[in-house]
Amino acid sequence: MPVTCNPAGCTHIYMKLIISSKFVQHMKNKIIPAFIAAISLVSCSKESVDNNGSNTTVAVVTATSVPASTTTAFASEFSGTGSVEWMRAGNNSFTVQFNQSNQRHSAGYDDNGHRSSHSVISISAAVPR
Repeated sequence: MPVTCNPAGCTHIYMKLIISSKFVQHMKNKIIPAFIAAISLVSCSKESVDNNGSNTTVAVVTATSVPASTTTAFASEFSGTGSVEWMRAGNNSFTVQFNQSNQRHSAGYDDNGHRSSHSVISISAAVPR
């Protein structure tokens, strides 16, 4: 059955469709960035195993948020590193994981740049690049 309407009625329906379309686009512009932000926050933490074999969650941080004394000490102690990833391990300590000589390493530092630990991470797969 064909739909018929008078010109004023068709204009009203057409305007409702335009408004609905603009509302949907507006909501997409709000929801999609919020979803991406939520996903990125979730990916900023990592589970690791501490020296006692317990699982702990650490916050991944950028190198710029690590004290300069710590990054300077790391750079002077380990040259030729790649895939460097900093994590806040506590209020005054950081863990850094990095690739060196085809091995994955982990080192612990305090805010003053004193190294507290260093170990080679043994994995049965290839070192991530």
